Amino acid sequence: MHDIFGEYKIHFLEEAKEYLETLNSDLIAFEKNPSDRHLVDNLFRIMHTLKSSAAAVGMDGLSEFAHDAEDLIQQFRSGSIKCNGDIIDILFIVFDQMKSCTELAWDGRETEVDFTPLKNRINTLYKKEVTGKNDSSARAREWIQGDMFTLSSKEKKLIKKDKNKLFLVHVQIDSEEPIKWLRAELILNHMMNTGKIIRIIPDKSHFQSNQFAGHFSVVLTSRRKPVDIEKAITTDLVKRVRIDPIEYLDSPIKHHVKHTLAKSNVILDQIQKSGTKVSGKRINMENSIRVSIKKLDELMHLVGELVVANSSLKFLEKRLNDQIRNDPLIYEINILNDKLIRISADLQKGVLKTRMLPVDTIFNQYGRIVRDLSKKEKKEIDLIIKGRETEVDKKVIDILHDPLTHLIRNAVDHGIEPPEERIQKNKPPRARIELIAEQSGNHILITVKDNGQGINIEKLKNKAIQKGIISRNTANTITENELLSILFQPGFSTSNKVNSLSGRGIGLDVVNNAVKYLKGTVHVETSTGQGTEFLIILPLTLSIMTVIVVESNGHRYGIPVNDIQETIKIPEKDIENRECVHAINLGDKIIPVVGLNDALSNQHSPLPKYKHGLIPIIIISYKDKEIGLIVNEILGKQEIVLKSLENNYKSIQGLSGAAILGDGSIILIVDTIKMIQIYKEEDQILNQKRIEKVVQST
Repeated sequence: MHDIFGEYKIHFLEEAKEYLETLNSDLIAFEKNPSDRHLVDNLFRIMHTLKSSAAAVGMDGLSEFAHDAEDLIQQFRSGSIKCNGDIIDILFIVFDQMKSCTELAWDGRETEVDFTPLKNRINTLYKKEVTGKNDSSARAREWIQGDMFTLSSKEKKLIKKDKNKLFLVHVQIDSEEPIKWLRAELILNHMMNTGKIIRIIPDKSHFQSNQFAGHFSVVLTSRRKPVDIEKAITTDLVKRVRIDPIEYLDSPIKHHVKHTLAKSNVILDQIQKSGTKVSGKRINMENSIRVSIKKLDELMHLVGELVVANSSLKFLEKRLNDQIRNDPLIYEINILNDKLIRISADLQKGVLKTRMLPVDTIFNQYGRIVRDLSKKEKKEIDLIIKGRETEVDKKVIDILHDPLTHLIRNAVDHGIEPPEERIQKNKPPRARIELIAEQSGNHILITVKDNGQGINIEKLKNKAIQKGIISRNTANTITENELLSILFQPGFSTSNKVNSLSGRGIGLDVVNNAVKYLKGTVHVETSTGQGTEFLIILPLTLSIMTVIVVESNGHRYGIPVNDIQETIKIPEKDIENRECVHAINLGDKIIPVVGLNDALSNQHSPLPKYKHGLIPIIIISYKDKEIGLIVNEILGKQEIVLKSLENNYKSIQGLSGAAILGDGSIILIVDTIKMIQIYKEEDQILNQKRIEKVVQST
């Protein structure tokens, strides 16, 4: 990037990403309802802004391309041509090329995108409407005499020393240019290549003020002809240039200002001054700042270290209090320590909030993917998006894109039946894919759900036997959940066809690996003829959380506070034994309970004896499921920094990681949702054994 554009080009590319995301969703909505005037105006406004802003940072190829697309939109906007499927397809290709150009521009490679074929296609098929905007006579503006000024003795010396011709160059920037001061800088940069700038009127310090209307004058010495100077400085969105020779250095010189703007341009100016609006949302770039995720990662690491240091200080304070009781110094340390903890907690919340973005930033892209794939596969599919406002960590958003793309592509190809087949099954011809985000306790749940044909379990089982993944004996005893997990093995597929969208196995190992990297899990549920649901469960934050520390069978564990429904202590007699499963009555609900250590070790031990006969139970919940975890003792609340078990030791089912406490000891962190799933699977196995026992006894 050229030095003059570096910072502003980055600003443009960041802003362009938001505009293109909105353009994508608006195009999808427009295809379904091309008569919506509001959507047409939005498309025109976005293309107009991209044209102007790209030109302001020297991306002239993109600007000219956006100008042609803007002209095309203006034609069906004004009623000169009728919008049809071919035009909408062209606009989608326009979006693709713009997106590719802005992505390559980060590496200075935007010129690699060749806009010419599509520009020729637009200009050949849809001739540009001749309007006042393209008419040179309509573009002309009168110039009114402005103030007089004289040259200083210093300026006269520079002019005489240069020995070139002297000109007064008047420039009028188009009122549609949103960043007039930057356009003025671009013009001055080009002007310096033609000669030497002696004076700028008004002074450059006024360019960034709200009063700068986009017209200015320059005293220039140059050996070039006026026509060559005008050609060099006339870029896109330069309304008019006037060049007058200056004959006498000692005489007063006139400079000029432009005539009052046309009404349409005033309206556009008002839109820009009020803040650029896209689809009803105002994008205010002045009140935001972009920070690299690497810097946020470093800050998060430091906050994590601060959390551990606070825990250590609290532990030292307790030790000191045990040794020197009732000392005033202990009281002062306690007050200071509590203040430090509050400050670090606020800092932690601030950093976490800074990292959070709505999932809509990636969900927005999938409407286009479903649209293109359904057309290719000749299927009718609606994408229903729910929970757009749900916020997740920026790193999660970056990593989730590919996994979700794989799940949606496979749903379109393998899950959804063709319309005629759906009609034969008494299903509506138009299928549905749901993309849902929601927060549940300390987790984010992402669901990709289709109402297609579901996964054929018998076919899946036979394919697994054929590939040698399981034996025939194992196939008779394996649970449905274990069988469905085979889908995530690299290269596994139940599809007999080979194409770019093949069966469920294509890319599902990518899904599993990405989710594991994010310390999450993926769960599959399917129903023959009804559809398939992939549920991705991710931690709300990737490192810092608040846990309740408990002791169970001599081991200490941390249970995330956000996943705890309540903590209770009840007499042993209130725990009922229901066919090998312990349960309690809590209000109007019967909740199964299990020893925490038993759940992790897959054992069923008798209930231990507790002091005073009261048993501590932590009630954890996930959606409508609740279980109680029996522990020996509840030790208190603690802020911890989560460390990966898989990276430092090995993955253990039911645990999400480990943490170091202030006293240097290590605790294991319970994965509450996985714990509930483990219990549910074990309960299903016990039920199956009970049924078999009853059958055998009869």
